[in-house]
Amino acid sequence: MLSQNTVCQFLELFASPQGSVTQCGLSRKLWLQFKDTRVALNVRQFTALYRYLNGLDWEALLEEPNRDFTFLHLPEADFFMALGLTELVQLQALVEGAKTMLDLNSILYERLYSVFA
Repeated sequence: MLSQNTVCQFLELFASPQGSVTQCGLSRKLWLQFKDTRVALNVRQFTALYRYLNGLDWEALLEEPNRDFTFLHLPEADFFMALGLTELVQLQALVEGAKTMLDLNSILYERLYSVFA
């Protein structure tokens, strides 16, 4: 548990014009900044968001003529947003980019430390 006096140092994982994903070096939480919304996610919550966005049926979303918004809700993170299709694509790109950077970091860590083991 971090004390209130602890200052978190943020490392930017990925950024786009619509937002960014940063990681706190102390708490290991991922901070998602998208448009006017900022939310802290643990790795499990971030992975759930990633899976949700990649599991969307984009064809079905595009074919619905009366759909103006898609509601995105992560109850564990107290996160709720109403997004248009364009915003949904932008959020998916942001989360996808951050996930790719996390995966790349894991690969580099494995390779670097397996050489010295």
